Amino acid sequence: MNMKFTKVAVLPTSILLFLIVSFVLMSSLSNADEKPTLHVKNSHISTTTIEKVDHTVMFKAYGEIQPGEVTQLSTRVSGNVEYWSPKLVTGGVLNEGEVLYQLEDSQYQADYKSAEADLLNAKAALEEELGKGKVAEIELERINSDEQNSLFLRKPQIKSAYAAVRSAEAKMISVQKNLEYTVGRAPFDALVIDKKIGRGQFVAQGANIATLYNVDSAEIDIPIARFDRQFLRDNVQGVQAHVSLLDSPLVGVAALSRKVNLVDSTTRSYRVVAKVEGMLEKGSSNAFLQFGDFVQVEFAGKTLAGVYKIPEEFIDKGSLWVVNNGHLQLRKVNVLRNENGFAIVTSGIEASDAMVNTLPDYPYVGMPVDVVLSDSLAVR
Repeated sequence: MNMKFTKVAVLPTSILLFLIVSFVLMSSLSNADEKPTLHVKNSHISTTTIEKVDHTVMFKAYGEIQPGEVTQLSTRVSGNVEYWSPKLVTGGVLNEGEVLYQLEDSQYQADYKSAEADLLNAKAALEEELGKGKVAEIELERINSDEQNSLFLRKPQIKSAYAAVRSAEAKMISVQKNLEYTVGRAPFDALVIDKKIGRGQFVAQGANIATLYNVDSAEIDIPIARFDRQFLRDNVQGVQAHVSLLDSPLVGVAALSRKVNLVDSTTRSYRVVAKVEGMLEKGSSNAFLQFGDFVQVEFAGKTLAGVYKIPEEFIDKGSLWVVNNGHLQLRKVNVLRNENGFAIVTSGIEASDAMVNTLPDYPYVGMPVDVVLSDSLAVR
């Protein structure tokens, strides 16, 4: 009796469990057919607004300070050296007209006196001939002769006497100059590079005795790369330049003087020349500079109108990531030149573009993004 009751009670319970399990399985299968909804969260980025600017190209180049004028000082007459200036040494600074050396002048003094005497004799002979000519004129008047005989009036002799005076005067000028040339003077304010004479030394006419640099015409030969030549001003004369040593904070000034219309055969570069003044003047801003210094020179070139200045690190292989209407875009830009960490871009950027400061992970063209911080200042 009890076994029958147990079997009857278990049967409805089993059917109920079967029905519940079946309902759950059917519900699961029904839900499996529905597509899940994905919620994509946009990346947050910051941008910088890009604006067109007028940019003046700045050149930075290097060169050596060299003399604009080098003179090999030579003697104009020969003789023994009696004196040379203590300033006539390597590195010595000379003032224009300063005495550099003195040659023995006894022979030139004698030549001068001899020429002086010859001139006096020639003048005396001329006076004598003029007197004889006057006497001849009086004699013609006395005999009432109308015949004008040049020989009788001693006109040829008078002309010869005049010529003798002029010859003596020319000789006098020559020997006077030779006497003056026994004293050598500085032709300009100069820096002595070397000297080749000593006291008691005999020097021949035309012998080189010293090498001088003109301190008023120091120059820097500045190389310009071929691709940068287009950015030079058409007229560079007078353009101010800043000059500095590589290991010094001091900055001097120079002025461009000309373009060199030659191409360097070794580097294939063009050149401009800057003039440096006042290197040996006390209180001058260029007093710290010397001939032979290797210096850095900076000066302005042409002004480029309506260009973009983009930090170089934001441009990769000529492309720039920007945001336009909430989506990432990769712009192909035209870089004209690179300067001081910036790329000068002329085209490829649209007016509504904003430069991406930091890219999200795995960026792609058209990727939606949210701008959380925007710099409204132009990159200058």
